[in-house]
Amino acid sequence: MNSDVWMIAHAIFSLALAGMVVLFLVRWREKYSPISRFGLGLIGGCGIVRISVILEQRESPFDMWAPTLFTLGVVLFIFGCIERETRHERRNRQQVRQAEKHLIARGKL
Repeated sequence: MNSDVWMIAHAIFSLALAGMVVLFLVRWREKYSPISRFGLGLIGGCGIVRISVILEQRESPFDMWAPTLFTLGVVLFIFGCIERETRHERRNRQQVRQAEKHLIARGKL
């Protein structure tokens, strides 16, 4: 009985995760880089596929590749977020340098 409770909880949380991914991709699409969106798609898709694996409780073709692709999706999402943050920091530093050069040229600094 205890394993049934965990199985149901796991299925519900996988479904909730897939729903949150859809919300992120629909509502805040522009916030994420393409690689992050691809990672989120893998997370959501494999979250849905994992529900059938959980509920069947027997050997399935999804047993190994669904969790692997899910993990790949997480890695791609995190990589995309780090890449976006790094790119923004670099652009901010360039803007500061250009603003300083402009102000020095005008005699304001």
